[in-house]
Amino acid sequence: AAARVAVELPAAIRSSIDARSPVVIVFGSVHGGDAANVIPTEITLRGTVRTLDPSLWDVMQSLVEKSLGSILAVTGAGHTLDYRQGIGPVVNDEAIVTRVGRAIDAALGTGTVVGTEVSMGGEDFSDYLTVTPGALFRLGAASGGGDLHSSSFVLNEESIRMGIHAGAIALLALLDQ
Repeated sequence: AAARVAVELPAAIRSSIDARSPVVIVFGSVHGGDAANVIPTEITLRGTVRTLDPSLWDVMQSLVEKSLGSILAVTGAGHTLDYRQGIGPVVNDEAIVTRVGRAIDAALGTGTVVGTEVSMGGEDFSDYLTVTPGALFRLGAASGGGDLHSSSFVLNEESIRMGIHAGAIALLALLDQ
């Protein structure tokens, strides 16, 4: 049943939402005991659900519960869902992105600010954006390889200086409005 959930839950969630809304469901831990020759009576799956859509983020727990029930109904297995709503999606304010981007480009050279692909990573900066309009920018701190959240990551230390400079420019641009 655990393998069925791990494989079918992401597809079940995706089929019940707007296809244009990105959702990531990852199980980072599957535990069913320690003996290789014993069928476990209980299996624990631990994972994360991420979305960029705040309204979807608000209803994701009920979608997961409903989908789990449907998937497991045919197996006869029961389940307990301990869903903890964590970090919400980052929703940048477009006016601030435009204003700050122009100011940084003007101060540091045209083309300094470049768009990036959307990231499904969790970022607690989103909590600030629920209180006040703002924007999160990335520094491009990777120095030739390695994922940001791995032991192989190598920091481009110049990005620290550039980040402080860009942050000061952003602050001045916002204070000037």
